[in-house]
Amino acid sequence: GFSADATRLVTAGQDGRVRWWTITETDLTLAGEATPGAGPLFAAAFAPDGESIVIGGEDRIVRMLRPEAPDEPFPLFEFEQPPGTTPEIESVVFIDGGTLAASCGDRVVLLDATSGRVVCELDRSEITRKTVLGSLTASADGHRLMACGTDSRAHVWDVATGKMLVSLPKHPAWVQGCCLD
Repeated sequence: GFSADATRLVTAGQDGRVRWWTITETDLTLAGEATPGAGPLFAAAFAPDGESIVIGGEDRIVRMLRPEAPDEPFPLFEFEQPPGTTPEIESVVFIDGGTLAASCGDRVVLLDATSGRVVCELDRSEITRKTVLGSLTASADGHRLMACGTDSRAHVWDVATGKMLVSLPKHPAWVQGCCLD
């Protein structure tokens, strides 16, 4: 994901590496990378202040790291899953400067980005247990959150209440990405 000022980009990889890049009008330069020992990574986002990066992956732990100390990530939150399930963190997105959303399997939680405390677990009454929500996006005003995934639908929640507002009609196959404006 891009930093709030669009001058940096962060990527997460199956190889367990997180990389951050500096963007200019004419160039993209690798600014740093880390292998935090978390296994394959599937999600990365810059904090709104641009000073921290949040990552998540196969081990179901949301971690925060600082580019100046990339080998010292600290865990914010661990998703606990029922025995026999193996979902991983697929997506993380900041809703505002202090609130982070993370998806793991059919669950989406809102976390305090400083303490890792769960602010709210979003209503999943319209989502089947075997769904993997692979993409998250927040509206620019921070009032809505959208997720989509293997149930072939996109779902929209009210951030303040955690209540689902709508589940869009099914697509013919998985919904891979979503965006709110």
